[in-house]
This record gives sequence, structure tokens and C-alpha cells, in this order.
Amino acid sequence: MLRRGRCYETLPAEEKARARNDGDVELYSDQNLDKREAIREDPAIVTILEEWWSAAKTFDDKDGNESLDINEYAGFHKRLLRLLEFNASDDKLTDDEAEKVMLEDFRVDAGEDGQVVKSEFLFSVFQLADQWVETVALEDYVAFLNNGMHVVYDDLFEADRIRVPASWQSALKGGRSLHALSTHKCIEMIAEIYRLKITQNHTHDEHGKERMELGDFVLVYLRRTHSSAKSLSKILKAFVTGILDAINHRSALVGSGGVHAWFVLFAQLCGFGSPSGKELVAMPPEASRFVTAMLERVEPLVALTRQRLPATAESVLHKKLVGGKNQKMIGFIEATAARRLLTSVVKDELHVTETDFVRAANSTLRSIERTLSVTTGARLDSAAEIAAMSEAEPLLQVVTSADFLSVLASVWCAIFQVDASAAAAASEAAFTNPAIKIATNLDHLSGRHLDFAVDVATGLGVPRVT
Repeated sequence: MLRRGRCYETLPAEEKARARNDGDVELYSDQNLDKREAIREDPAIVTILEEWWSAAKTFDDKDGNESLDINEYAGFHKRLLRLLEFNASDDKLTDDEAEKVMLEDFRVDAGEDGQVVKSEFLFSVFQLADQWVETVALEDYVAFLNNGMHVVYDDLFEADRIRVPASWQSALKGGRSLHALSTHKCIEMIAEIYRLKITQNHTHDEHGKERMELGDFVLVYLRRTHSSAKSLSKILKAFVTGILDAINHRSALVGSGGVHAWFVLFAQLCGFGSPSGKELVAMPPEASRFVTAMLERVEPLVALTRQRLPATAESVLHKKLVGGKNQKMIGFIEATAARRLLTSVVKDELHVTETDFVRAANSTLRSIERTLSVTTGARLDSAAEIAAMSEAEPLLQVVTSADFLSVLASVWCAIFQVDASAAAAASEAAFTNPAIKIATNLDHLSGRHLDFAVDVATGLGVPRVT
């Protein structure tokens, strides 16, 4: 990639002269070669390179086969040439020269199979930094790769940012909001919206009216207390900003009782999504209606499970909920009850009776269960902890209500042949397996990693996705 040569003995005469004139010969010493090899293995570099590959998969790997062919590589390489301008290079390439450089770089990066796979891509991107950074300082490599990422992909990231529902666009105009609603106020509002939506569903059903989409109902809900357009716009902007902050800062919500999953689910049910699905996968409208209708079924299960667990099992954010009626919308569901409901819905309401599919759906649910102490409410993460505590006190297997609803959405997508990802995460043949299909949809809908789908599939004894 935009190679300049790095091993001094193999440099062209012109490059050797430049290195001598610039005093850079020392960069090619054995000691500095060792330093550069160590930099490649530094966690900071590994993380940044993974971000490059993630972006390449999203924007360049058009067929989703985990590699770049020559046409996909050409699009990437064209943006990569921006680095010449960014680094104030005097090397202005004509279109013919640019194509020649691309073909040569592809020949080297792809090898004999004509495909640039992940390992080759990561090697080439690091080699790019290795060839352009004029020191052997880790921070300079980090800066180059970060800046390069911005130069090559920022316009695509901006175009791929999460979009709010189309029905909210006009309501967001006007009004000013310089802040986001706090996380716990957003949670309170989401829980109340769910609770009131259930009530409205009953009313519409009694009068033979069509149920309202959740995204439309949110506007109705907010207009009740914010009648002016300016007031509505202000609260909606603060609400949207709070939702996006929670989705984009997942690490800040670790250990907060599934709060991140709850925000993601609500956003998807309302119609949030990014074009590629990398930032947030838009849930199919039919799946959204199906899951929203299931809220009423989940509510009593959450209430029953709360009776079995101590208050310490609830997250701090959950305890901050003001409305007592809203509390029963958020929490845990006992795993056995969740599996019973899931099986019933799949068989009796979605009319799928194949044993393998039902088994796959329940296996997916089991893979995200968590174990809680009935006495203390503490979460036990390791098998050793669970084994040790099981002899001393009663334990309870649970899933969060958000995770359960996400599994239901994934099951719906799998049944109706909808791939929730922007590009299929498995080969066409492998994706016909129900375990992979359900788990892969859950991966993309909830923002989990593909390894999750692989783990579920492997647990059922089906071939791994490669």
C-alpha cells in the first residue's frame, strides 16, 4: 500500500540517497527493526488495526465474504490515496498512475488467490504505517493509524451515522436542546412509553382500530405534556441525544443490568438505524410490531421474577425509577419461564413446529442467560463461582427482558427469512441452519460479536462458520 520501501539494503538508489540526506539510515538498523516488530504487537496498535478491518468489512467488503477482491480493493485504495495529500506529499498521481499503483499493491497484498483476507489486510495497513512514520515511537504509529483512519473512512462514517425515525424528523425541527436526558430519565421514559403503549393497544383492540406503530406512539406520548412545537422539539431532541449517547457509549454502562441492550432494543423498535447496519441495525417493521405486541406478555414475568430476587439484584439505574408502575417493565425473567413462552410463541403463534428450530431458539436464549444468587442478588459469571455457590445457597437462571425480546425479534427474522445484517455473516449454505440464522440475527440486532453465533451453532453440533 503506497509503498516506499523500508529495508535499507533493498531500497532504490534514490531512496537510499534520501535516507542518507535526511539522516534516516538509523531507522533501518537491526535494533530499530526489532522495535518496529514490537510495536506491531502492542495492544494499542492491535486495536486500531481491528478498527481498520471493521471499517473495511462494513464499507468495502460488498459481498460480505470476509475478504476484498480487486474491485472492492480498488475502492479502498482510491480513498487510501488521500493520505498522499494529507501528508503533504508532492507525489501527485494521474489516474493511470493511480491505477498502476493500485494493481501493484493488490498483487502484493492479495497473493496468488486474488483476495485480500483479514491477516493480509492488517499486515498491509501496518506496513503502510511502518513505511510512512519517520520514527520508531509507538505514539507516532498510533497517531498515524488514527489519522489515517479518519482520512480514509470519516466521510463514510458520517454518511453511516444512526438515523432517527423518519416520522420524527419534522418534530425535531425548531426548539433548542443543549443537553441529553440523563440515562435514568431516558429509562424511566422508555418504561412509561412501553406501559402506556400496552394500554393503548387494549383500547384500539376493543374499538377495532389498528394498533399504532411504537415510533408514532412516542410522538403522541410526548405531545400530551409538550403541546407546543418548540417544547416538543426540545424534549424530543434531549430524548434522542440521551438514547444515542447510551448506544454509543456502551462501555460506560457495563454492569448496569442490561441497560445498553434496553436502549438498543427501544431505538430499533422505534425505527432507528444506520444505512450499513454497523452502528445500529434497523429492525424490520414487521418484526418491530411483533416484538412490541409481546411487551404485555413479558411484563408479568418480570414482576414474578422480581418477587423471587432481593432488591440488590436490581441495577442502580433501575432503583432510580420514580414511577412504581414503570418498574415492572424493566428487569429479569426467570429462564425457565422465558423458554416456555418462547417455545409457545414459536409453535402456537408463529406456527413453526420443527424440532430443530425450536431447539435452536431455546439454545440461543440459553447462551445469554445469567446466574443470580437468590440470597444476595449477586451475578455469578464463572462456572467455578456457580459450582461453589450452588452448594451454599439457591441460584436462579435469568435473562433480561431486553435480551428476551431481542431473541424474539431474531427468531422472527429467522422464520421469515430475513437477514438482519447488512451482509450475511455466514455462507449461504451455513445460514440455512436455524441456530446460525437465529444467533446471527441476534448478533446484528443487538450489537454482539459474530463469535456469539458461532458459539451457539457449535454448541448444537453444527459446522462452525468460517
